[in-house]
Amino acid sequence: MTTDKGFLKYKDVCFPYLFENDKLFLFPPNEDTWKRNTKSLIDSLNDLYNPDRKVQFIPQITLAAQSFSGKQVEFRIPEDFSNDNGFLSVDVISYYEYEDFTRHYTNTDEGKKVENTKNEICGFFLEGREIDYFLEAHQTFTTKLQFDENKSSLSSLTVESKKEKELICGEATLDGITITITASRYASFTNQALYPLEAKSRLVFQFDKPVDIEYIHNLYFSGPHHR
Repeated sequence: MTTDKGFLKYKDVCFPYLFENDKLFLFPPNEDTWKRNTKSLIDSLNDLYNPDRKVQFIPQITLAAQSFSGKQVEFRIPEDFSNDNGFLSVDVISYYEYEDFTRHYTNTDEGKKVENTKNEICGFFLEGREIDYFLEAHQTFTTKLQFDENKSSLSSLTVESKKEKELICGEATLDGITITITASRYASFTNQALYPLEAKSRLVFQFDKPVDIEYIHNLYFSGPHHR
């Protein structure tokens, strides 16, 4: 998820949000909220010139959101918003995207019946620029060059993506749960994009038992015991 839109609650206010380029933007839902945010900006500027102002630790908070795609999202952020005339933005430390339920449709004599099955978290994956560098994502591509008869200029260029086996990185344990860690490289294609082909890589964490989102938080920030 590199770009996403939806709604989230912050300080008991439901904000429309935009998540793009690792930055979270909150838009005032009405004029009253916009006026409060603008006043907060003025108070913050006045506080900068207060000689008695104390240096405060900036806490990290988690904001739960509902995306337009119907998925649940949790953003981990420092509570240190930039305020641009009442419009808020902040850099995102990490985010989690998941679905609480899966819908199943069955046909009955009374009509179509809908049942919701609660999903279980059996793993997650990490992607990002640093992982692409470390796993050398570009190696998923092979190129073939063809020159003209005089071998003076390039006449064609063919790019292929090769399918690779997952790399087993090892196992770890946390709170009695075994975590299997694998790595993989793959190609991503986006039609009509400026750069339609992109090399990507990911680290995959799979659990031998289902876990909840709090376990993911604990794993991400405290780390497992490797073996």
